[in-house]
Amino acid sequence: NDEYTEMVMKRVQKKRDEQTNEGTNEEKKGETNESLNGI
Repeated sequence: NDEYTEMVMKRVQKKRDEQTNEGTNEEKKGETNESLNGI
């Protein structure tokens, strides 16, 4: 359970980093969300 939580936290952090780096543009957010759902 801790491993799963850690994995999710890393995913969320990566998503935040990507949004910050890309300037949170809507198209990138959509791609990120699709990628997260696909994992």
